[in-house]
Amino acid sequence: KKEAPPSLNRSGRKMEMCRITKDNARLLRQIQKVQPVYSHKKWEEHYQKSGRHLKNCCAYPVITRMSRGSSAPSVMMQIASDTAGVPGPIPGSGAPSSVQSPVKGGQSTSAAPEEEDRRFVLKEGLRIGETYYLLEMSTDGRTLNVSAYDGESKTSLELVIKEKVHRQLYREHNGDYAQIAALLRVDGSRLILDSP
Repeated sequence: KKEAPPSLNRSGRKMEMCRITKDNARLLRQIQKVQPVYSHKKWEEHYQKSGRHLKNCCAYPVITRMSRGSSAPSVMMQIASDTAGVPGPIPGSGAPSSVQSPVKGGQSTSAAPEEEDRRFVLKEGLRIGETYYLLEMSTDGRTLNVSAYDGESKTSLELVIKEKVHRQLYREHNGDYAQIAALLRVDGSRLILDSP
């Protein structure tokens, strides 16, 4: 085999490579010397200040929805085989057989189930119709208790959803109680659940 003749441009390419390397090193030093423009401390202060402004200008309490990871999982609890003691609808109220009429002003309807067995599955602010309500949903694994509090009129509307309907809604909405809450509406002074 014949050897290729030596390149006549070798020294020129070598000098160009050295120049590029020096320019890159100079540029790197300049970038490393520059102080950062953003300050995480200022960002944090601005966030705190914005939170105070938001609380001052809101007509209703600020309620941010918790992410799925930090909130209690929407999993139904194990139930006992006995379903006795589950309150039914008040006769003549016109409520469907799966719900109980609301209670106004925190009055009690019947003997409540064990409070320590109750678990809150949703707490958030929700606009139902023209009114903003603070909504709480809790369950003992059977019934779903829905409580909506109107801060302006200082009234509470309550709804008890029986086990069968609770399970059906849970399955239809894949355990997302926020979707179930979206079905709520107020009819007069009663909280009712629209069928999907």
